Amino acid sequence: MYHPAAHDDGLRMALQDLRTGRWMSMRKLLAGTECWTLWTARTQVLAAAAAGSTVVQAWREEEPESTAALVMHTRVSVERTLRAHRTGHPRTAELAHEAWQACRVAVREAPADPVPWVCLLALAQVDRRRASAECATRPPEPLLPTGPWGLLEQADRRDPCNREAYHRMLQCLKTWSGDGRTDSVHFVRWVVSWAPRGASLLALPLYVSADLYRAQRRRAPGRALELHWITEHAVGDAERALHCWFDHADRATRSPLDLNYLAHALWAARLYDGAARVFEELGPYATPLPWAYRTGDPDRPELAEEEFLRARERCLAAATGTAGGRAPGRTPANGGSGGSGGSGEGEGEGASADGSGGGVGGSEGGRAAHADSGPGRGSEDAGDDAADAAEDADGSYGPYSPYEPHRARGPLGAPGRAGPRGPYGSVVPPPRVPTP
Repeated sequence: MYHPAAHDDGLRMALQDLRTGRWMSMRKLLAGTECWTLWTARTQVLAAAAAGSTVVQAWREEEPESTAALVMHTRVSVERTLRAHRTGHPRTAELAHEAWQACRVAVREAPADPVPWVCLLALAQVDRRRASAECATRPPEPLLPTGPWGLLEQADRRDPCNREAYHRMLQCLKTWSGDGRTDSVHFVRWVVSWAPRGASLLALPLYVSADLYRAQRRRAPGRALELHWITEHAVGDAERALHCWFDHADRATRSPLDLNYLAHALWAARLYDGAARVFEELGPYATPLPWAYRTGDPDRPELAEEEFLRARERCLAAATGTAGGRAPGRTPANGGSGGSGGSGEGEGEGASADGSGGGVGGSEGGRAAHADSGPGRGSEDAGDDAADAAEDADGSYGPYSPYEPHRARGPLGAPGRAGPRGPYGSVVPPPRVPTP
């Protein structure tokens, strides 16, 4: 079954209350959220559910000094803008301007929070012409395109390896460059070349590979496409995500969407033993993507669920000896070639707010629940929602070096920060507030 909260019981309760117009559970949940990873994911899922209602507005009116309410207002404004943009709503420009203003206020009032910058990164998708200075900054590597790198840097400063920020960046590259395959592949290869063990960014290539598979299936459906998943690159991507992310990540912060993409990639690569471990961690929580890419009608979630159940049964049977599973390969080095066989597309638009929700997605997870009302109406796939980042004044970066928590600089040239981090508990330099 799909639920955007998956194993997060606190988020599940907050969503139930939110859908009935009550915000106290949401307030309590966010007040008790102690790390930026969960803060980013939870605010994304809550915004996807609240975008079609006035519940966040009611919270702000009741507690105008609440920083959490301000961040949620920003989230909801951006979510509504993205939904309007996807459907071609005539109020898109107006909503985008309102969302930009909300982001600017949140950046000033919550300077340590990565979410306002993640939201700015999300809004960059709307600026297809890259008219704003924030959307046309210099990349940190020659093969990468210009884009909102400054925004990404600001989000990364506040929460290194923020999942949603890098997913949002991937979505921007895909949106801006047509099919986005070359830019997407270069981006994920760059990311996995420095991402540390335990970082969910090591699962990014799985999204590119799944989108490539989807595009190929549309052009020429057939069983020969299954060879896509057993190439050296595809198998390497799946094994890297399993051994370098899944085996080292904190269980409480794993995205259900990332877990579904990993289970799918391992199963399709015939790495049944590894896939079985991921399916056991998932339990009953499937997300529509990537399983819907294998169906004849992606708009029918029951077909995606059937694919999920079929794959899970095969892998669990292999793990218990009922059927033979291919032994997992050796643990790959953390780095080397990422990407997906030289080409692939970024995440499909709409994946959560990770709707996710997006988070993961972003929503985290598949499609998030939402009420109806004007441009706030719509649904987002769970994996596309992800991320926002911040831009430097002149777009310049320091010398590139692989990210390591205790080194002086990160992959985007940002000062490294070691030690625990939590909502409104870390100290960061005053931000430069962007202009639309």
